[in-house]
Amino acid sequence: MSKITASVDYDTITQKHPELVGAIHRRSWEFIGQTNETTLAGLEDMWVKNLKANKELWTKHRSVRQLLRTCKNKAIIGVGAGQSYNLNKDVLRRVHETMQEDCVIVASNHQLKPMLKEGIIPDYVILSDASDVVEEQLTEDIPSVNTALIVGLHCSPKVIKKWVEQGRDIYFYVTENKTLKTAFQKMFHKNPNFHSTLQGGNVLNTLWALTLRYLQSTAFIAIGNDLSYKLQDDVKKQRSGYYADGDYSTNLGTGRDEAGRQKKWFGFSLSKKLNGEGYNIKLDVVGTTGTLWVYKTWIESQIIANMYHEVAFHYFNCSEGGILGVMTKDEETTEALNNKDNWFMLDDICPRWHTTMLEDTVDKVKFARKQLA
Repeated sequence: MSKITASVDYDTITQKHPELVGAIHRRSWEFIGQTNETTLAGLEDMWVKNLKANKELWTKHRSVRQLLRTCKNKAIIGVGAGQSYNLNKDVLRRVHETMQEDCVIVASNHQLKPMLKEGIIPDYVILSDASDVVEEQLTEDIPSVNTALIVGLHCSPKVIKKWVEQGRDIYFYVTENKTLKTAFQKMFHKNPNFHSTLQGGNVLNTLWALTLRYLQSTAFIAIGNDLSYKLQDDVKKQRSGYYADGDYSTNLGTGRDEAGRQKKWFGFSLSKKLNGEGYNIKLDVVGTTGTLWVYKTWIESQIIANMYHEVAFHYFNCSEGGILGVMTKDEETTEALNNKDNWFMLDDICPRWHTTMLEDTVDKVKFARKQLA
């Protein structure tokens, strides 16, 4: 899988990948780069400190490299914490109960406990947040289940140690960052390129990158990946509607009051056509943030830039809501942004991207595996 990064100049990347022109705009690309630089400047010191503190844990546990090809003939279902998760949890429970040979379920850190309460036990949970604020999500009142943690070496040693103390497995990865990779090589005396991955801002983007490089599944299914929220007159209601479980405490705990902001984009919803073939797609204005919008644009850019890659991977957006995959031809003027004819779905230009429903997608996965058996 070829790689693109936010640090690449827009003109350079569009010369290499002309298909990006009109789908990812210059302003969008430059905003990703600026956000990435700001994030790194503020977090690199803490990440390196955590890397050093996690060295002993690394020696006792495993690298994500040891998951190489373990999911080659299975679909990966990445579970985010957006409100649309509630549209899919019954289907996800069926997958967990009847399709363990066909699918591997990976929960985001926020969604682990809500899933366990529903009787859905993920194979893995993934963490990319380096702060201690996620401690309660991963270490308090967790039943004895066989779920392993996929975690960055830059993440909180406190959280990771508590996970280990409960007798749970860990697979470490190294973030594709020059400073971290240099520190890793110096401290661990190993080649970081064998253990590294792109980290696209949020856990599901990171999971997608890990899937292609290590798990090697060609079918990535995302649910609950809204990257948006319903706009409300009351900010408290807006916050309570940000996550599927209504728990907004970790955002307030880190000062990231994302639902308190008022950036807008079009979000989509799906309904099946009466003839049963395809979907009706409805667009409505929703709230988002600059950060969430970067996560959206990052994964869309990666998929588009690699859509002619020799490996026939596919990204199934089964969230049934949110802003992911909702594109605009012109985002330079307010008039254009208010014109629904200016908007389109990524499926229209990218054969690797599929806006669909979870129940339809997993049925296709099961059918395909039967045909290959």
